[in-house]
Amino acid sequence: MINIILKYVFKSFSRINLNSSSYVIYDYTFGFAGHSRELYYYYKELFPSKKVYFITKKPNPSNDFEIPRYSLKGLFITLFFRNFAVTVGMPSYVCLKNKRVIQFWHGTPIKSLGVYDNSTSEEEKNQRCKEFSQYTKIIVQNKLLADSLIDSFCVQDKEKVYAISTPYFESIKLTRKKKNAELIRENKPNLTIIYLPTYRNESNRDWDLNENKLFKSFVENSGIEFLTRYHPSDKKYIKSSPEVIDLLSIADILITDYSSTSFDAYEVGIETLLYWSDHKKYICERGINLDFLVDYHFKIFHSTYDLIENIKAFEFERTINKSANECYSENMKKEVIETYQ
Repeated sequence: MINIILKYVFKSFSRINLNSSSYVIYDYTFGFAGHSRELYYYYKELFPSKKVYFITKKPNPSNDFEIPRYSLKGLFITLFFRNFAVTVGMPSYVCLKNKRVIQFWHGTPIKSLGVYDNSTSEEEKNQRCKEFSQYTKIIVQNKLLADSLIDSFCVQDKEKVYAISTPYFESIKLTRKKKNAELIRENKPNLTIIYLPTYRNESNRDWDLNENKLFKSFVENSGIEFLTRYHPSDKKYIKSSPEVIDLLSIADILITDYSSTSFDAYEVGIETLLYWSDHKKYICERGINLDFLVDYHFKIFHSTYDLIENIKAFEFERTINKSANECYSENMKKEVIETYQ
């Protein structure tokens, strides 16, 4: 009962905007990393004379600009500031009608979202659909993701959804361009494989290539540089792990399963392999959106043997992505600035 009353009070207060000149990056899940981190840097660059705040559930004590979500300062900013950018969502106790919020969704999905997500309740689905209807704009990196969000979260106003780019994706392109130039100069001979599995809330790890004896033996005897970064919610995740952007910058091959990083890698020219050893179970528990198969021709493997044979046959040549510009998408910049005017 108390939670219901507090939610009503907070929603009522959040209709009041005491600050319309600053910008808030509201990080729902990941902390100062990945999509949220690049969004913060982008807003700092785009609005150099304005204050940009970063609110998160998991602040790093070494960064004095990260504001705890449940602190008094974090709550005040969340309730009374007008301008927001998110990569996941806003808290349910904030009324978004008087806010200006841009949703930069954190990656193109393979797993099902919104009304098709088997792991969430009907109440949660309805709440998320309502939230999406109140965003000022939704800016994403490709049409597949735009169409998926429109469908999955029942977005009626399709005109507010823009398939342009995102700060995160632009950063991947630029970082990879610079790193590949270094590797070409150094004439680095080793094949580098990056392994980025998605999170599963289970103890069985039959899907984990690092616990697969056949695959481990292949890597150890082939001279391949094999680097892994687990999802932050995984029990094997290491905080000191390199950022995904840094790993993709040196990848010759990416191996993943249902992670959105597959699309990031594919779109910047990285050989992308999907290892779906548990796909039947995953479809039942979470669901998979197979619409991507029309435009994205990933190689999909259900056995370790077939995956290894494909890697053995892989011929790679490092090239510099000439489409990676030194500046962010002008269309994205235009849409972001116009949102807050």
